[in-house]
Amino acid sequence: MARRDRTGTPGESLWRLIDFRPEIDDRARAAVEGALLGAGLLDAWVTPDGVVLDPETWDAILVPGTAQTGPTLADLVVAVEFDDIAESVVTEILVGIGIIDDEAVGEPATPWISPDGRWAIGPLRGRTGQEYASYIGPRARDAARNRQLDLLDTRLDALTVSVSDVEKDLLELDSRLVALAGEERTQPTDSTVRDVLSELGVVRKHHAQLSDDLGRSSDRLRTVRESLGRATEDLRGYAATHRTPTRADQLDAVWAALADLSVTIDTARARHPHRFATTTPPKILDLPDTVWINRPATQETDTQAA
Repeated sequence: MARRDRTGTPGESLWRLIDFRPEIDDRARAAVEGALLGAGLLDAWVTPDGVVLDPETWDAILVPGTAQTGPTLADLVVAVEFDDIAESVVTEILVGIGIIDDEAVGEPATPWISPDGRWAIGPLRGRTGQEYASYIGPRARDAARNRQLDLLDTRLDALTVSVSDVEKDLLELDSRLVALAGEERTQPTDSTVRDVLSELGVVRKHHAQLSDDLGRSSDRLRTVRESLGRATEDLRGYAATHRTPTRADQLDAVWAALADLSVTIDTARARHPHRFATTTPPKILDLPDTVWINRPATQETDTQAA
């Protein structure tokens, strides 16, 4: 739905042509303005002579109607001077809009509005509410403007905080970019990576070879352990048969004793080589002709003298 551009068209919206009477409180002002807004009357166009424009005009034109008996909108608002629109034209429109309240008996002719936000135009009924009056009267427009400015200030403060946070984030990003650039400079070049990958391939191949060698060595070690086990069992059997020790310390003691015996034999061979000859029979000591068990004393003396 489109509405014509009102620029350059004689007249003005109703809300710019009226103001609340001083005795109307803020709550009633907000309700009345809400009712006019809901009914479509607040922004309806009022022409200087109060007549409808060309029938082809796409717009809502507010024209004077029959004055209603009883309370009317003129009891709540008054016409204000505005350029070439006479106050009498606006007042004639206001007295054509009735006012109804909770104590009213029956329903006046439409259009009408209520201080609680209800409204009626022809068969259409409704109720519109708002917290503040924002259009009717300079005071309402100033208050609305101040509320909007306060809201903008609040939003501006929030945006300022957001901008500050964004600036902090940007500083952090800058520092991270600097750190990233530093890390990038320390990274190896493509040729270095290729060389490392080539060396890695050689190392992996060598590792595979070592793994094979380790497997073969493990097999040999298992064989040696099995042979050692058999030799150990043989040694234990030999030791049991010949009553020889099997512990290392005992074998060391035997080895030391054998070494001492070897030294003793070498010494005896040096002193008595004829007894250890390998080419002639060993010389046996001469045996005496007589052996006494209890030699007589005289015989012993003679023997000693001889």
